[in-house]
Amino acid sequence: MASSRIATLRPVYAEWAKGNFAAGQDLYAPDLVHTGFVPDGRVTTHGLDEFMRWVSEFFSQWDAYRVEADEFTALGDDAVLVAGRQYATGKQSGIEVEAPVFNVWVFSGDRVTGLHFDVDRERVLEAAGRC
Repeated sequence: MASSRIATLRPVYAEWAKGNFAAGQDLYAPDLVHTGFVPDGRVTTHGLDEFMRWVSEFFSQWDAYRVEADEFTALGDDAVLVAGRQYATGKQSGIEVEAPVFNVWVFSGDRVTGLHFDVDRERVLEAAGRC
């Protein structure tokens, strides 16, 4: 099961590396719980609609945002940790940013019920309840 989860995510990240974040949206469950790192702490969204609003606001702040995956690690049968790098240019500042990114995808059946982002591996595992 774990290898099939990783196989499902590889093409998503191939598209995310091109800046196509529509890739993978068909995996999100309606009751998706998302956590993410923001400069002043953490953000948590509940449900697909709230997550999509947050994502829209996030992308409105960046030009050419993309994520490249370097490593996929199964966390049991129902979750995958993806380690990589994120790249973007601030819309207002014009400053180019490159930073690590860690994502934990939690599956229930074929749907993603948890999606967690952070710049720190331990914090993302904690947010996903995997430490």
